[in-house]
Amino acid sequence: MIVSRPSTASPRRTTLAPLPSAIIAGLVTAATLTTLGAVSVFSMQRIMERAAVREMVSATTAVAFQLSPEVVDAAAAAARGRAPSDTAPAHQLGRLLATLVAALPGVSSYEVAAVHGDSMTVVASQAPAGGPDLPRAPERLGQTLPVASDVRSAWDADSVAIVSRLARSAGVDGIRVWVPVRQPGGRRVIAAVGALAAESRYGRIDQDMRRTIFAGLAISVALSLIAALGRFRAERSRAASDAQLVAAKEAAEATARSRGEFLANMSHEIRTPLHGVLGMTEALLAMPHTEADRRSLAVINRSASSLLGILNDILDYSKLEAGRVDLVNAPFDPRALVDDVTDLFAVRAEEKSLDLAARETARADHWPVGDAARIRQVLLNLVGNAVKFTERGSVQVELSTVAIGRKTIALRIAVRDTGIGIAPEVQERVFEQFSQAEGSTSRRFGGTGLGLTISRQLVLLMGGKISVASVPGEGSEFVVDLQLPASTMSSEPTVLRRFPMGERALVCTDLAGTRAALTELCVRERLAVTTCATTDEARDVLARSPEFAVTFCEMQ
Repeated sequence: MIVSRPSTASPRRTTLAPLPSAIIAGLVTAATLTTLGAVSVFSMQRIMERAAVREMVSATTAVAFQLSPEVVDAAAAAARGRAPSDTAPAHQLGRLLATLVAALPGVSSYEVAAVHGDSMTVVASQAPAGGPDLPRAPERLGQTLPVASDVRSAWDADSVAIVSRLARSAGVDGIRVWVPVRQPGGRRVIAAVGALAAESRYGRIDQDMRRTIFAGLAISVALSLIAALGRFRAERSRAASDAQLVAAKEAAEATARSRGEFLANMSHEIRTPLHGVLGMTEALLAMPHTEADRRSLAVINRSASSLLGILNDILDYSKLEAGRVDLVNAPFDPRALVDDVTDLFAVRAEEKSLDLAARETARADHWPVGDAARIRQVLLNLVGNAVKFTERGSVQVELSTVAIGRKTIALRIAVRDTGIGIAPEVQERVFEQFSQAEGSTSRRFGGTGLGLTISRQLVLLMGGKISVASVPGEGSEFVVDLQLPASTMSSEPTVLRRFPMGERALVCTDLAGTRAALTELCVRERLAVTTCATTDEARDVLARSPEFAVTFCEMQ
């Protein structure tokens, strides 16, 4: 199974051109502000009209309460010509209407009508003197008018009848209020007092409403233009910034591709003759030479090997930067992989008298599925650094595989050494490219500083993490954590012959790490283990009880 590195390029966002976008924003703003202004003006007009109507109803009701049936009958008789108009009831009615005129100076006309059945006759009428702002209402004295159904319904419900917005064909455009006068001790309506607020009273409200709407529209248009201009400039600036970012990104990608291709080509061209140098030096070392010639050939071979390692690091780094590293996943044995890596560094560790040991603290029932070659490359870097930076003591590789559910295995590899350690302020920097703990480290131990960078990127590519914990002068510990799929292959090793239960094993070595690893191996094989740190202890144990199924003895 091949797993390629996912692309990190983000899709380009598609937007409208700056000018259409600004126009749309301006229109939306204008429509919103105009709607809000119209609603506000309409609400204001309704509030003002209700206030005026309440004022008319209050004044007219006060007059209606003072009317008596005798005054209404006398006014009706005078209106029909059956009685003189200059009587006490007529004077009383006139005074009441004058009071109404004084209370409502902005009303066009005031009327008193005698109600008989479904009709009523206007028996008294009075209007202000008028003027340019208050036109005179038409004269209706003596006219018989029908009682509208909505007026009758309002009177039956004990409320005031209001006829809203009379048509202009009626002679005036306004609001009329009819307040009923009921018979004493009964509910029958015998008369009605009316007041008409004509265009002269509400024209100012309409005019203010129109002015407010026009002002709101002007403000909306101005704000829309300002918003459109601001949006246009913002969109143009954003488009220019996006264009610059795209150009810079493309230039950086082109530079990275060119650099990666150059490094790959150069490393390939250099490695070809370098393999020839390594092959010839190894062939010459196999022939008989003087000691001086052999030392010279060994120096050439080690130098060529170091140069080949540097070229391999640079090539791997360039591939990772270009996103051309593919993972080849397959089931693998983690313990065999760890043993293979430690075997490669066994000779170098023995030359430095280091205790290099591998321990398996936990084993899952099945093998994990992953790219064993890349995990081996990470482990080679970590173990190689541990051996290189450790002058005395030990290097321990601890492996554990723990099943998480049925389909996932948690793989942890910890490489622990007793070397020079890393200062806390530079522990995170060791994973950066071309970086080591301090400047003197590269001069003393060599290297490009790419090993840990490549290891970290490979671990991240496999979906894991790598961490470091270190104390200067005491050593370091690098831990790799991976969560890998579980395969169907069993992790139990194939053993040609099992030891019977209870057989004994003797482990004799002065290296504590190796002694612990061999002890764990023997316990896993159901052996009873006896450990010794010196050969004298081993001789004493063998002298007392020589019957051991297997003996391990390794001394520096």
